[in-house]
Amino acid sequence: MQLALLPDETLVWQKGPGVGSGRFGQVSAALRLPSCSAELLAVKQIFIQEELELGNDVSSLSLQRVQSWGQIQRELDILRLLQRHEHRNVIRFVGSERYGPTVNMFMEYLPAGSLSKLLKEFGAFDEDVVRTYVRDVVRGVAHLHELGIAHRDLKCANLLLADDERGGVMIADFGTAKRVIVEDGGAEEEGEDQPLETARSVREGLGSPFWMAPELVRAEKGADSWRKADIWGVGCVVIEMATARPPWENLSNPLTAMFHIASTTTIPEFPAQLSSTAHDFLSRCFDKNPDTRASAAELLRHPFLREELEERQAVVADDPLCSTARSDEACSDADVLEGFTPGVTCSRRQSLQYERSHHEIALEGYLVHWEQSVLDKWRHELWFRLLGQWVARARRTLARRQRLAHDAASVS
Repeated sequence: MQLALLPDETLVWQKGPGVGSGRFGQVSAALRLPSCSAELLAVKQIFIQEELELGNDVSSLSLQRVQSWGQIQRELDILRLLQRHEHRNVIRFVGSERYGPTVNMFMEYLPAGSLSKLLKEFGAFDEDVVRTYVRDVVRGVAHLHELGIAHRDLKCANLLLADDERGGVMIADFGTAKRVIVEDGGAEEEGEDQPLETARSVREGLGSPFWMAPELVRAEKGADSWRKADIWGVGCVVIEMATARPPWENLSNPLTAMFHIASTTTIPEFPAQLSSTAHDFLSRCFDKNPDTRASAAELLRHPFLREELEERQAVVADDPLCSTARSDEACSDADVLEGFTPGVTCSRRQSLQYERSHHEIALEGYLVHWEQSVLDKWRHELWFRLLGQWVARARRTLARRQRLAHDAASVS
């Protein structure tokens, strides 16, 4: 298979084992060829809905993987925009191709997996870990909102652990994302909408209604509602990290959850073990009025995300080796939104190293497991390929000997 990255550039790849599934697609590992490059990618494969109308056989495909061509194009437009404006807390898009009735979207491969997987393996996170990961999520959300993008499906299953020198959490899966066009006069015009939930997706138990903001369930539109729905999602992610369960977990099924979220005047219950500062942070996320709900920039300045950071920066600032460190007051809002980047200041580098340490131990085990499983699969494929070649040669040799024996018998 070949992938069109740029007009004069192609990429050859081989599909590997499945690594998960998004809202509208199956995700697999992919090996970039030639294999000596040893580069792994993640490929999300989506079947084009219009192919159903042409009578193509899709019996082997899950309906979860079927999406209209217009929806696929909208997701690709968002991914290409993010490709031009990369951020350390948003997954990197590589390229896409249409291969017959299927569209393949290629992203960087993060073998450590999602926070949801980490929660299943290790249970709920303590508050320090929650703070570290949520800070990365809010930074990524702030970047999306600066570009006019609403993710609309924030949950731990869509938050992946970075495994390189960046560390931290990366936002992934833009299958339900939406881009908003800001006009010159300041008015915001929402683009063509797409369904967040269908009866099919609810039946398949995708579970996203548990994380949805009330205004999304009620399909309300407001000048800033597209941003504020993601803030509600941030609060849901905090609860999920702190309890290893989604909000509204007591409700029986997603349809019941949607009705409850749309009609209730209450908000999800806050985890009792979290501090009062964390509870205040959640109250800013779960404001029922989207107009007064906090923005991503405001959340980044909330004490829940700032207090530990300020303490570490104060300690590092006292270090004579870090004389170039700036105070927190000297940092602009752009610095806060951008997140820590290498070479900014010594204090920020130290903070980045500290944040990374929270998940390095877990990452080490995941990396060994996933890399070994991928290598084992391709090793087995190579073995069976060589075995097949050997069997073919043996058959040819046997056939040749039989012909020689037959010819010898004919002569005699």
